[in-house]
Amino acid sequence: MKTILVAVGDGDTAGPVLATAKLAAEKFGGFMECFYPGMGSPMIITGGFGGGMGGGGVVPTELVAGLEREEQQRRDRARAQFNAFMTEHGIPVGGLDGSGGGVAAAWRDDGAMQASEVVGSYGRIFDLICVGRPCKDDAALSLAFVEAALFESGRPVLLAPPKAPASLGGPIVIAWNASTETARCVAFSMPFLAQAERVVVVTVKGGSVTGPEASELARTLKINGIPAEAKDVDAGSRSVGETILAECKSLSAGLLVKGAYTQSRLKQMIFGGATQYILTAAELPVLMAH
Repeated sequence: MKTILVAVGDGDTAGPVLATAKLAAEKFGGFMECFYPGMGSPMIITGGFGGGMGGGGVVPTELVAGLEREEQQRRDRARAQFNAFMTEHGIPVGGLDGSGGGVAAAWRDDGAMQASEVVGSYGRIFDLICVGRPCKDDAALSLAFVEAALFESGRPVLLAPPKAPASLGGPIVIAWNASTETARCVAFSMPFLAQAERVVVVTVKGGSVTGPEASELARTLKINGIPAEAKDVDAGSRSVGETILAECKSLSAGLLVKGAYTQSRLKQMIFGGATQYILTAAELPVLMAH
């Protein structure tokens, strides 16, 4: 986990995201490459307003210029928060080559590139992508952006909570449902698990697909030198997502490892699901992969 791509918004999410990425970087002596997940250049439409496809109208240049100014202001605010954070914590800021060793950071400015293009494509060469929990107060960090990181990058995603965590220490909880997505996420999480003092593999009764049990995963982790234990939990009247987060709280967990979207994304959007709930309600850092 030496290279971490970090999405820094211009609102209240910036601090918690940077703090979460910093904790991960400190664990592995990592390099944080940070960027503002902007909306891209305004699209100029030549179809006209209210006149149909043949109306011949264009978006007024003043409107385009105004949108571009607003986007630049948001980008400037995000970079200012990045600079202030790195100065406060004494983290050296350098070039994008990551030279210098130890924990270091750099700012990447992609200008007109849309956020999903950066995180979905450029993110593929990083060990880890750190993003904020989808937040209505920060348009740049939308659910669509987070899902682009999950679906398009092929890399693990570290979801930062709304409040900066004090550490990534404490027990690590693995939300085990026997799925391919969760198995992949566990494999990505091995650097974190290898440093953990305690790992609890939690299965919610009735919330798994057909596959190995939590005790079998815990056994495999123990063979790898990881202090793992299994725990089956009854959800009762709660949803699977609620049960997982309640278990994390009761164990004072510092990190949740969770495969993303075992059920289809569309089904979860309509009926709800564990991933959808955790994306919007988690109060601790969550390592996810699809």
